[in-house]
Amino acid sequence: MATISGDGVVRLSGSAALQLFAIGSSNVGATGTITVSADTGAVSLPLTLTACETDSAGNCVASPSPAVTVTYAGATNKSFKFFAQASGAIAFSPAVNRVFVRLRSSDGVQRGATSAAVCTGC
Repeated sequence: MATISGDGVVRLSGSAALQLFAIGSSNVGATGTITVSADTGAVSLPLTLTACETDSAGNCVASPSPAVTVTYAGATNKSFKFFAQASGAIAFSPAVNRVFVRLRSSDGVQRGATSAAVCTGC
C-alpha cells in the first residue's frame, strides 16, 4: 500500500477532507474474478471509502465505487486507487483507526489484504 505521506498513514487534512492511497497487486494463481474493496474493520469511523482500478498512468479506468470487480489473469499485475472521504474527526491511533483493503475471489475467500493507519488533522 502506498500513501501520499509515504509513511503508511492515510493523513486527511481535516474532518471533511479527501485523501488518496493506492495498492499494487500480483496474481500468482489462476485467472479468476476478484473484488477489491476497503473498510475500517471492526471500528466504525466517519469515513467513506471508494476505489477504482487504475491504468499504467494511475488514472481510474472507471468511476470509483465501494467495490471494484475485475477479471484477474494469472501471472499479471493490477493497481487500484482508493479515495478516503472524512465526515468527522479521526484521532491518530494507528493500532485502532485503520483502513483495510481486501481482495476476495468470487466465492468470498479473501485472497489478499493490507492496511494503513488513518487520521484527520495529523
